[in-house]
Amino acid sequence: MTKKMRCLCVFLILAAIGSVAANAESIVIYIDGSTPMPEQQAVFIDNFSQEAAGFGYAVTENRADAAYTFRFVLEPYEYEPDDQYVIYITLIRNVDNAVIVSFDYMIPAIGMYEYSQFLLYQALALIPRPTEAEVRPEPIDQAIIDEIIQERIVVAPENNAWRNKWLYLRVSLNYPLTFFILQDDGLIGGIGVYAGSYDSPDRVAPLDNSIVAMPGASLGMEAQLLNWFSAAVNVQLSLGRPGFNLFPNIALGAELKFPLKWFRNFVLEPYAAVSYQLNASPVFEEFPLLAVGGGLQLGVKGGNRGAFFVDIHYMHSIDGVIMYNTYGPLYPEPAVIHYRRFVLGFGIGYKIGFFDRKK
Repeated sequence: MTKKMRCLCVFLILAAIGSVAANAESIVIYIDGSTPMPEQQAVFIDNFSQEAAGFGYAVTENRADAAYTFRFVLEPYEYEPDDQYVIYITLIRNVDNAVIVSFDYMIPAIGMYEYSQFLLYQALALIPRPTEAEVRPEPIDQAIIDEIIQERIVVAPENNAWRNKWLYLRVSLNYPLTFFILQDDGLIGGIGVYAGSYDSPDRVAPLDNSIVAMPGASLGMEAQLLNWFSAAVNVQLSLGRPGFNLFPNIALGAELKFPLKWFRNFVLEPYAAVSYQLNASPVFEEFPLLAVGGGLQLGVKGGNRGAFFVDIHYMHSIDGVIMYNTYGPLYPEPAVIHYRRFVLGFGIGYKIGFFDRKK
């Protein structure tokens, strides 16, 4: 750009500011606004007040004394780029509550206050000179003005950082229902333990399926590798086995999850799962180490960093369960009892996230 062009640009800018300053004579304005943090509001109001005074306007702290109200609303912009804010500007003529201008502008988080003069000028430049004839817009009720501003706030992007973290730590309280489905191997009529010989037993006692319902807990971590894919590992503790409810069962679990972020404050996460049993009660001759299945987790926004969740899942043991006969000398046969095993689990918990990731 030549030296003459630079001079021309400077001249035009000064002329525009001079025009606003000339128009500002004896005009009083009131500045009001809201921001996510109180300190931001104080800085913006102070900056706008100084810029307005520099343009020649008188700034008052009482709206009733002002001819115009300059109102701003600052909201975080949660989509890419994620270091931006959106500021909504409304200029209102107080005598009849007419909206002179309303617009929004995206500003960076760093250096946002440097935009004060530019934003103020965009609004105040439209204030007509006191001597100019003008077509007066139809009066607008204050309730309508508030509704317009509220609509703009509502459409501002939501804070979605809680469901877009690289890493989550989770804890939950669980209530698994463990089903032991009786198999007919070696049982009289497929259901009975007995004394004596199989063909001519002395005594028979019928058995049934067994359901163990005892509380448990889990602790784990989850890595959100893609916007639609996460991998998780956890340690699972549950209580109970047939006939003895306080035995602690410990297992390691892994999950492949597929977050569905279709709703504003909810996340649905269907997942596939596998678990590996670390211990087994001595009442079992054989206990399956692996179980496979899946589930669904519903997460609800719980602050800016995490979510409360409800979890429902189904796990099926790969192999059968073989349990020693614990019915003593009255019904000692057969020596072992066979079951199939699966778990229907319910849980509630909370997970907290670390390290923001871009969508």
